[in-house]
This record gives sequence, structure tokens and C-alpha cells, in this order.
Amino acid sequence: MAEIEQRIESCLSQRFKAQFELLKAQMFENMDSRGLEAYRQVLDAESGHRTMRKSVGEDNPPLEQKS
Repeated sequence: MAEIEQRIESCLSQRFKAQFELLKAQMFENMDSRGLEAYRQVLDAESGHRTMRKSVGEDNPPLEQKS
């Protein structure tokens, strides 16, 4: 029984590590690709649904700035 548990744990650990590395690579790629013209998810004023908005230059409204 312990052998099966170890095999399952090993398999899950490998899958987790692979998924984590993929997500980490995507995160760094997104961070590198952000520039002055980053896209932000904001609520659409009319529908309330999330939409992508392109930032331009120093376009940082106070509500979107990091504290």
C-alpha cells in the first residue's frame, strides 16, 4: 500500500511541477511583454462585463495603481 501511495505522490508531484513551470513561464512572458501599451481587464461601463482596455503611456488612473 505504501508503494502505491509513493507512486501516486511521485506522479502528482511531477505533474504539479510541470504545470507550475508552465504557468511560471507564461507569467514571465506576460510580464516581459507588458510595456507602455499593456492591456488591462476592466468592467465595461454599459454591460458590466469584463473587457480588455489598452493602456497608453502614463495612463494610470488612481484606482488601477498598485498601492
